[in-house]
Parts: sequence; structure tokens; C-alpha cells
Amino acid sequence: MHSNRITFVGGGNMAGALLARLAKLDRYDLRVADPDTAQREQLAKLPGVDTFIDNQEAVDGADCIVFAVKPQIMRAVCTNLTETVGDLQPLLVSIAAGIECDHISRWLNGYRRIVRVMPNTPALLGRGATGLYGDRDVTEDDIALATAVFSAVGLAA
Repeated sequence: MHSNRITFVGGGNMAGALLARLAKLDRYDLRVADPDTAQREQLAKLPGVDTFIDNQEAVDGADCIVFAVKPQIMRAVCTNLTETVGDLQPLLVSIAAGIECDHISRWLNGYRRIVRVMPNTPALLGRGATGLYGDRDVTEDDIALATAVFSAVGLAA
């Protein structure tokens, strides 16, 4: 039985590594949105991973949204999901380098349930080390979920 719906917005290398490891756990309802057809087709081969072209459709019902997009498009992605995030109240996790919680919050009309993470390249091989930072509205349960997700690819704290 899946207890959390986790949606990845962006299906690049890091998201793919996380999804591959998380799919093996069979613990989460996993979704990913990516504009690239070939990337979606590759990720759709993972057991239990549903793929979408549309971010809005992918995040429907999400308990946790992982922003795994390039920093230069993060603002547009957040802005397009502002209303949905406000309605769902999910945990947001960002792996976008250099994008602070204050930026994300501003783009999402003050939403503060945000965890920033910085996984390193060895995470692609399941041997990473990920640092986590929780913004002011993040709960202990939120940190536990984010830690569990990133522990799938190595150490996380």
C-alpha cells in the first residue's frame, strides 16, 4: 500500500536515479512530469511510475512535489503551479541549485513548506550524500519524508 504520492517535476538524471531506487521500494505512488518524450518513455519503464507531459496533471493529489528542473526555469514552473500548491498544501522539495527557499516562496505566494536539498553526483549510483534544509513551515514528518526519499540514493541528513 502506498502512503505518499510523490511527483517529480522534471525527469532528468537525478530524478531518474531517485525514481529508479524509490520504485524498487514499492512504498510510494510515484509520478513524473517531463516535456521530453524520450525521457518520459524511459521513466515509464520503471515499475509503478506514471509519466505525464503536463505538470498540473502530474501533481494532482501529490503529498510531495520534487522540483527537479534547471534553475533557469524554476520560476516559471513555480508560477504555473501556484494555485495548485495553495490548494494541495504539499511538501515541496527543490534540488534546483542556487534557488533559495525565499525565491520559491515568493513565486508561490508565500508558501513556506519547502525543503531544499543538494544531492551530489554519486547519488546517480546510489552512493550519494544529500544535505537537507527545511524552511520555517516544514514539520518533523516533512523532514522524515524528504530524508527517506533521498536516503534511497545514499546518505541524507
